[in-house]
Amino acid sequence: MKVMYVANNPSDADPLQIEREINDLQERLEISAGAEPIILRTYSALELDRFAQAVSRAEPDVVHIAAHGEEGAIVFAHRDRADVRVTGKQLAKLLSVLPRRPKLVVLNACSSNEMAEELAKCGGADFVIGTDASISNSAARAMAAALYQSLANAASIDRALEIASVHLEIMDEGTVSVHLHAADPLHDPARTQLVDPFRLVACFPVIDECLRNKVNTPDKDFKPACPAILFGVAGAPLATRQTVFFTDDDTVKGASLEEARSWIVETRPLDGEIWMPNHYDYYGEMNWFGAATTTDGRVVSAASKMTAALERYYFIEQWKGPLPPAIEAVIRRSIGLLKDEGGGRRNRGAIPE
Repeated sequence: MKVMYVANNPSDADPLQIEREINDLQERLEISAGAEPIILRTYSALELDRFAQAVSRAEPDVVHIAAHGEEGAIVFAHRDRADVRVTGKQLAKLLSVLPRRPKLVVLNACSSNEMAEELAKCGGADFVIGTDASISNSAARAMAAALYQSLANAASIDRALEIASVHLEIMDEGTVSVHLHAADPLHDPARTQLVDPFRLVACFPVIDECLRNKVNTPDKDFKPACPAILFGVAGAPLATRQTVFFTDDDTVKGASLEEARSWIVETRPLDGEIWMPNHYDYYGEMNWFGAATTTDGRVVSAASKMTAALERYYFIEQWKGPLPPAIEAVIRRSIGLLKDEGGGRRNRGAIPE
């Protein structure tokens, strides 16, 4: 995630606490769930005639504008004038000529909601956030810090805004609210993340083959009690050099522990994904781990229960979309059987019908 922070505080306006807000954001963004580092570029007192050029160079996912707001506009500094009012429509025109528009624009300014709505309507960004009343400096800082910390921890835009709203409500005692506007009503902020976390995923190859062939009933070769499972990672860094998959489960036997319980994959990620070359049959719940090393000397890792990786793939992230009822029933039954054969007895539920 690349964040471009634009500060604009005309000399004749009340001072904004820009330095403190930047420090807060820097601290929050240093701790991230993503495999790729978060980049924060700050532009203090960026004048209007240099704004579009700066956005074009940075190609940010997020443009954060800290400025004074008026009804329907924010105030930019300008070298030839004391200040310049910029409306949502005008800002959208500046952003629309760029080769890559931002995914999110945050108008951290007083009474910026009308402008945010207009900016989204005119296609200036996928999502735009604005406020509906005057906002104090302390509340603006608290909202921004909570928003970006949540985004950095792989929360959806919708969830991150929900958390930020609570901080804003506390700081300004409910006198101001933040609102989210989407350029396209079909874009769901609840399913949009700006950080792709490094995580383990798993699938049933036989089931996926049925789905590829548009078969709505499970293949007869699928064995729910001991299914073939393929493991992978998502959110792998672009610079990944080597990925190691392994388990510590002592039921996995082989000629040696290294051969039986660990697999090394030396392929580069495709859209952040790296998969083991082969799938194997498994008979019960177990812990799985993945670690990726990068060409720039970093290591990222993740851990997951085997069934959690399957649920993440099929139900939480819905990699295959909505499932046919018969297929979904078989997947849930198989996951239930795997869970039943793992862990202590108090964690074992009833076998699904």
